[in-house]
Amino acid sequence: MITDLDLALACQATYNNGPGNLIDTGVTHVFLSTVGDTTVIAFEGTTDPTEWLIDFEAIPVDERTFNHADLGLVHLGWWQDVTSVAATIIAKLNTIPGPKACTGHSKGAGEALIFAAYAKTQGIVWSRVSTFGTPHPGALNGLITSKDGNDYWNIQVPMDPVPLVPPYIARPRPLTQVTAPEPQVTMPNCPELTSHHINNYTTALAAIQSKQANAP
Repeated sequence: MITDLDLALACQATYNNGPGNLIDTGVTHVFLSTVGDTTVIAFEGTTDPTEWLIDFEAIPVDERTFNHADLGLVHLGWWQDVTSVAATIIAKLNTIPGPKACTGHSKGAGEALIFAAYAKTQGIVWSRVSTFGTPHPGALNGLITSKDGNDYWNIQVPMDPVPLVPPYIARPRPLTQVTAPEPQVTMPNCPELTSHHINNYTTALAAIQSKQANAP
C-alpha cells in the first residue's frame, strides 16, 4: 500500500525532472509515475515561493477566486492551471488499471487538491490524496476529506508559512502537523521558508515511518 512518504518522495522528484512522464504546459508541471501497483499524479510546486507569496497581495481579493458548480469557491489561478491539464490526465488515468494517488507540494499541493476533487466528479477513484506545504485551495465541497489522506504542515521553527495562505479562502480538511528533525535542508537566501522545502517534508515523514516501524 502506498504511503505518504512515497508521495512526498514523488513530489521531491518533480523538482529533479523525474521519474515519470511530464505533462508541461509551460506553467503547470505534472508527473505521472508508478509506486508499487499505484499510479501517482504529482504536481510540481513553484520554484520561487517568495515571489508567489507576495503575489497573493498584488491581486484584488475578488479576482482571486472562482465559484465552481461542483467544487465551490476555489483559487482561480490554480483552477486555471488544473483545467490546462485535467482532460489529458483524466484520459490517461482511464487507461490505467489499479490504484491511483494524487499529490503535490507548495503551489502544486493546491493544484493537486483541486484536480483530485474535480477528477472525482469525473469518475476517478483515488486510493490516496496527500499533499505537503499545502496552501488554501478552497473547501472543495467535501470532495476531499481526511479519509482520503493528509495535508502536511512542517512546524519546525521557523514554521512553514505557506499553509497559512491565502487567508481569503478555505481549505478542505485540517492540516497534519509534522516536524522535520535535524539535519534539514536550509534555504540561506530565504531562511523563513526553510521549513517549506520539500526535502524537509520527506525527512519528517521518513522519521515518522521509521518510528512506527520500530515501535514495539
